Amino acid sequence: MAYVPATVVAEDVAFELRRTAEGGLALPAYSTLDDLVRCCGPRQRWVSVRTEGVAECARACGADVVLWDVALPEEAFR
Repeated sequence: MAYVPATVVAEDVAFELRRTAEGGLALPAYSTLDDLVRCCGPRQRWVSVRTEGVAECARACGADVVLWDVALPEEAFR
């Protein structure tokens, strides 16, 4: 499983995309829940996705790239 920052409203999931330094859109994904908490903060909402489905999720939400286990700047923590 992978853990992806997301907001869930009713039954709809909105993945939280981030801008890359080059201006593209990235979908952050984390190998473990501990990694997500360490890299995004303890209040970050998330959904679990089968690891092999992460690339498809990225395409579906318009991300240019998947960034695995990337630490967000502290000001972006939740």
